[in-house]
Amino acid sequence: MTYRFKTNQSIRTISAFLLSILACSALLAQVSENERRYIRIGELQDHVSAYGSERAYNNSYYEGMRWPADYPYTDNAVIRRAWVAVRDFTDATGQNWNTWATYIYAGYALNSIWPMELEQTARFDPPAVYVDGSNITAPYAEDVDKIIPNQIPDRIVNNVINTTSGLTITRRVRAFSQQYHDDYFIKEFVLTNTGNVDNDPDIELTTPLKGVRFGWGTRYSVCREGAANSDNQQSWGKHSWVTRRGEDYPAHVSDVANFTENTPRSQLDWIRCSYSWLGQSEVVDYDMIGAPAMKEKGRLSSPQFAGTAVLHVDKGPQDQSDDPNQPVVLGWYAGDTYPSVGDVRPTDATNMDLVYEMLSGNSYPDESYGGSNRMFEDNTTSITDPVDPYIIHGDGGGTNVWVTYGPYDL
Repeated sequence: MTYRFKTNQSIRTISAFLLSILACSALLAQVSENERRYIRIGELQDHVSAYGSERAYNNSYYEGMRWPADYPYTDNAVIRRAWVAVRDFTDATGQNWNTWATYIYAGYALNSIWPMELEQTARFDPPAVYVDGSNITAPYAEDVDKIIPNQIPDRIVNNVINTTSGLTITRRVRAFSQQYHDDYFIKEFVLTNTGNVDNDPDIELTTPLKGVRFGWGTRYSVCREGAANSDNQQSWGKHSWVTRRGEDYPAHVSDVANFTENTPRSQLDWIRCSYSWLGQSEVVDYDMIGAPAMKEKGRLSSPQFAGTAVLHVDKGPQDQSDDPNQPVVLGWYAGDTYPSVGDVRPTDATNMDLVYEMLSGNSYPDESYGGSNRMFEDNTTSITDPVDPYIIHGDGGGTNVWVTYGPYDL
């Protein structure tokens, strides 16, 4: 059985959240968890990692989610922490778990997760650019694996991982170069109970998966240049605020159905989204909103707002209509506070239970580290209030956008 949902991860100045559609992908041979595919078209550019999620740090700086990509130091990514969990699960060795869970992380590859596919297709051949006789685009020749002229997006990255629970996770990232649609990605996630727990074609499990939950916390720096013009601790998102819209989405489903280009802006709150921007820092003595470059006459060096808007969530494996009550959580989470698990040993059982509770909407270790409150608007009276967001939850890692889905029986 397959479960599908879609999100739109976008960066724009101020408020813009955009919509679209989906499909599926097939399994190929195992790939290295360290492989990446770079999307280098349009105003928003990023990479996709084979292991199923992304960590932006490259041992020098945080790279990724560059917007506008024509300018240097406009990286906005820090990390996307993702988890998956199921209830009452018996693994391929016969061991029963009250809860099975894993953190989707490169370090757990070949243990609890198995990267199976990473491929980028393009609608047209990438152009070759020569300067003084040298092909300056040659280093990017391996970005694209295949040309598919009839695909609609300019680029599609397909990524598939197996897990030792037998759940296969497929994600498809769509990108466009058209000038009005080049600052967002459309990301589709497909959860399939294949029963394949490793990297070979054999099917080890044939039983249903119960209570599947899936979700992540995404942290943005918004942005690299702005961090350098503040106290530089924003490079890992320490001072990021999070807010949301569409918390009353179920009451506005009819607004979605009746939406037209003439719909008043006051009726657009039904869009399910959560986003981040650079807040204040307790260690500077000026208004840090927008990261004014104090040595350059105050030019705002961090104008970005980055976040995720939910486009569609299937009600279930047999019902592809949108579920207005999903995601279960659309909020904030303390940046580096989470139960890490992925070794799949009996000693992991307690943390697996904690991961399941976290994906259910109960933050770890307690409610002061995440939830639907503690947003920007819950702690300030205006954007210029000198409130450092990290002081609110006490996690120096910063603040994540927290989105989780489920439970589903597959």
